[in-house]
Amino acid sequence: MLKLMFAGAVAAGATTAAFAQMADQTAPASDASAPVASTGMASDAPSWAGIYAGLHGGYGFDNGRKISNVGSTPNNAVALSSGIRTSELGQNRSGALGGGQLGYNFQRGKLIFGGEGDFSYMDSRGTSVYRGLGVTGVAAPGRRTLVKSQLDWMGSVRARAGYALSDQGFVYATGGYAFGKVKGRAEFDGDSDSTVNYAGSHKYTAQGWIGGLGGEFRPFNQGVWRKISFGAEATYYDLGKSSIYALQTGTQPGFYRLGVATRGYNGVVKINYHF
Repeated sequence: MLKLMFAGAVAAGATTAAFAQMADQTAPASDASAPVASTGMASDAPSWAGIYAGLHGGYGFDNGRKISNVGSTPNNAVALSSGIRTSELGQNRSGALGGGQLGYNFQRGKLIFGGEGDFSYMDSRGTSVYRGLGVTGVAAPGRRTLVKSQLDWMGSVRARAGYALSDQGFVYATGGYAFGKVKGRAEFDGDSDSTVNYAGSHKYTAQGWIGGLGGEFRPFNQGVWRKISFGAEATYYDLGKSSIYALQTGTQPGFYRLGVATRGYNGVVKINYHF
């Protein structure tokens, strides 16, 4: 969670600096006779309220994840305790992502709130390999345990609530429902990499939650360009935990069950058009 807080703080800090610079550059000369807007926002400033749509791109990662491994028979348990197999594998999964979003904002003075739905194609992959011990107590040529995981795409439906730092930008918190296509495969080799004693895979749509922080700003003040905004967002998601069952492919008894969690961090930059 510290990674999310750090990423969100960086995104919010960068956006806040941009807001301040824009405000300094565009602030009109003071006029004592000019009326003061009761909402706290400039009366001629474009509102954030309404429908918007746009594109995003970025990167996601899940480092330091642990995959558990449990055998179904006494022979499997011996293999795990003796080092032929392992009861836990570490895995790092990461990759690029890109997609689009559609949302609606309400605005009350400096308070901005609403909802957003997004969808991202992802190339998030991870691979774990364990070389089991042979009869001499050293790594054997075969006896490899291989586990692959993949997140092909992800979508979310989220609420957003924020605060305008200037006429041209705001920061916000977001959270809601998330879902994605998860794939995984496991292979347990025999005495050589060409012999597979156990194998299994799964593919399904996982469901869970997502939350994060972000910021959005409008660098332009006139014409159609004032409808364009840019933003940055950092989120953490958790799509739950599932199992891969590696079943026997020959005469080997039993099976292995691997517990794989699908969770991680995404960081994106955005461009939106406000209708």
